[in-house]
Amino acid sequence: YAATVQKPVRGATVQLLDSVGTVLETTVTDTNGNYSFTVANQNKSVRIRVRAELLKTTSGAQYNVKVVDNTSSDALYTLAEAEASSAATHATRNLNASSGWDGSSYTSTRAAAPFAILDSIYEAIRDIMAVDANVTFPFLQVNWSVNNTTTSGSTSTGAIGTSYYSNNNLFILGKANNDTDEFDDHIIVHEWGHYFEDRLSRSDSPGGSHSDGDRLDMRLAFGEGFGNALSGMITDDPIYIDTSGNAQASGFSINLEENNNSNPGWYSEASVQSILYDLYDSNNDGNDIVSLGLAPLYNVLINQQKTSEDFTSIFSFITALKSDNASEAAAISQLVDGQSINGTAIDSRGSNETNNAGITDHVLPVYTSVTVAGGATNICTITPFNGASDSNKLSNYRYLTFTIPTAGSYTVTATKTSADYGATSPDFDVLYNGAVKIRADSAVVDSETATATLDAGVHAMAITDYNINNPARGTACFDITVSSN
Repeated sequence: YAATVQKPVRGATVQLLDSVGTVLETTVTDTNGNYSFTVANQNKSVRIRVRAELLKTTSGAQYNVKVVDNTSSDALYTLAEAEASSAATHATRNLNASSGWDGSSYTSTRAAAPFAILDSIYEAIRDIMAVDANVTFPFLQVNWSVNNTTTSGSTSTGAIGTSYYSNNNLFILGKANNDTDEFDDHIIVHEWGHYFEDRLSRSDSPGGSHSDGDRLDMRLAFGEGFGNALSGMITDDPIYIDTSGNAQASGFSINLEENNNSNPGWYSEASVQSILYDLYDSNNDGNDIVSLGLAPLYNVLINQQKTSEDFTSIFSFITALKSDNASEAAAISQLVDGQSINGTAIDSRGSNETNNAGITDHVLPVYTSVTVAGGATNICTITPFNGASDSNKLSNYRYLTFTIPTAGSYTVTATKTSADYGATSPDFDVLYNGAVKIRADSAVVDSETATATLDAGVHAMAITDYNINNPARGTACFDITVSSN
């Protein structure tokens, strides 16, 4: 708190109110936090109110962001003069959203928090607008409260568990002496990055718990690595910080420039964030001899990554990036190779990948081919490495690909052939051009079947065992068939 600085409230809605609260005029603050109104009757009593929102619905880029109190019926945060006074009395009216910190604790209204959150999102929007002047951002509601804590339960009481994004909503921690994220700009931008993936790009991530050293499902590794890297890009600061604890004096930090990551590879969020940030930044070091800036990365995210016929991963992203930037392909490959990913021969399925994370079986190949009407293909999943109740680690899901020769009705089946534990419940998704064509997740024991009309072309499939959280560590194997009807 000794390093507290004042910053302008940028891009926010400002209202001129009369003595009874009627809105007389509306404007928006500029990049310095300035605003102005012309009042014809200077004897009129007026007051100023600033809304914690970013709103632009005119031509060019458009956006609509609101910061609300999820523990108070989603009331919008505002900052206002307490009383109206003559327009002539105070020609200049400056409002200050104070932190509420008295030197040792929060003792008054924490007015700065929603506007600090808003400013991190403003910076993210502004940086994207700099590379796409006509971008349209769908509505986003940011839910912050002094009651938002790491306890899981009802969001209406503040029991949000962690800061996260879901369905056009960010939920941000704010409980003092527990975990407050409103001033952790990397956290805000990371979560906004998940909103960006969901609404402007694409993410196939299964979500769930994760950390830098984990061997993760490749979709999760990309999504979380992207969120971390984006926070460094938007803030132009590679030191990712998350404060927490008593007096907000604890927490952790990550250097996004760190290249010596534990368990590096295509399944590592630390490898992904290091690669993506190095692709962006101008500070070349180690294997990093490329500086692309934001625009080439953004273009891949809203185009090829969004429509990839394969699941979203570092493979799908780098393949498209190299295609778009052929003159930098060798430098990109060198950077990817430095994180133990086979970048020299990379394709969107990691077909030539040799890094098996030190696990002999059931990791490679990344994708296994299935021949339509050609008999069964056997594939095995692995239960979580640490026995924890999660299902988002390496080989908890396995990936397959098959080509439908002609459009028509097809049946996809998964049948258990063996397991190191008891009953299984296989579930699978089938994608075509980035869209889910089949989601099969019934409770049938040891098998799963789905019939659907499929288009001609390449399809991707992900299979897991729903019961993977229950048993001790082991494998479960399934025969996969695709047949025409």
